[in-house]
Amino acid sequence: MTKQELYNLITTRGSNLCYPFNYMDNGIDYLDYIYILTNSYIKKLKELDSSDINELDHCLDGEDLCQPLGKPLNIIQDACLVSNLVFEVCTLIFKGRQFEAYEKLERFFTSDNLHYLLLLPQSIMKKDISFYRLRKNYSDKEGRGGMFHVPFELRHLVSNSRYGQPGYPVLYLCGSLYPAFFEINATDWHEVTYSIFKLKQESLFLDLSYPNLNNPKIWDYYSLFAFYPLLMATMVTVKHQDAPFKPEYVLPQLMMTLLRLHGSDSFLGIMYMSNKAPESNDLTSINVRNFAIMIQGADARKGYDLELAQKFTMTNPIHCDHSKMAEIIATCNGDLDLISDMIKLDDHNQIFSDLVLTRE
Repeated sequence: MTKQELYNLITTRGSNLCYPFNYMDNGIDYLDYIYILTNSYIKKLKELDSSDINELDHCLDGEDLCQPLGKPLNIIQDACLVSNLVFEVCTLIFKGRQFEAYEKLERFFTSDNLHYLLLLPQSIMKKDISFYRLRKNYSDKEGRGGMFHVPFELRHLVSNSRYGQPGYPVLYLCGSLYPAFFEINATDWHEVTYSIFKLKQESLFLDLSYPNLNNPKIWDYYSLFAFYPLLMATMVTVKHQDAPFKPEYVLPQLMMTLLRLHGSDSFLGIMYMSNKAPESNDLTSINVRNFAIMIQGADARKGYDLELAQKFTMTNPIHCDHSKMAEIIATCNGDLDLISDMIKLDDHNQIFSDLVLTRE
């Protein structure tokens, strides 16, 4: 198997190694599911042609790296180590040994001079890209802050989420307005309000999605192949939506903790795939991506992360026109990219300004 064939296998809808990863109809639990899933992937990876393995293992030879590698690249070994890490960390969580689980994850990514942390997939988002934040039942009394993260004085309302733990606010943004509607489980455009955010300068994200590239380079193949067991495990659709404990959130939350402790100077947050977007849409499109952005200074008693607020401009909250949205969606016949493009045409008429917020 060539590296291109493996890449096509894991990025082609309908393949058992391509998202969405859903075990709703399987009579197995999350641990068994990710064990089967990651081992199926490792089996395929080991079928790579020796020439491709050699090319991957030497993909950074001669590159001018900002920081030297902690150890030589080895695609098969690295992917196997990541696969074992995923299963062992989740097993520890199931045993109620959360502290040991995070210690194991942290030790892996920070050993050998941060070797694996630096190898994780990364993406740069440019300042002209639009991000969307939707709210149900938004009140104008909340002001522009009501479209930012949950204020610190309301941290008791912050529940369990894929990249956020109870009590810790995370700023969730979407790459497109249409899937954002489904991400918040909305049913009627009458009930939603949105704001559009833009970065003031390009920012780096840990990329736990698929490469948003049409022509990936050899390094993109290596990073994707090496960490694909981790990516798969973080993409799994929640099986029991109303349950207090969601095992599908374990690894994403631990990765956010790792980033807060060891990557906050470099990364703004984590980019990941939407599990609510229609399966017919392009995996490389930003429209099917969500963004979990780290909050700093969460020990403040009231207010917001002012440093984060300074990194964005945003529109005033926009109350959705139900008839207009319905017309756009009907016209586009469910094509997410086309829907998003038509909605974004109207974005150009919006006025962006700084977020002026407070913190105590």
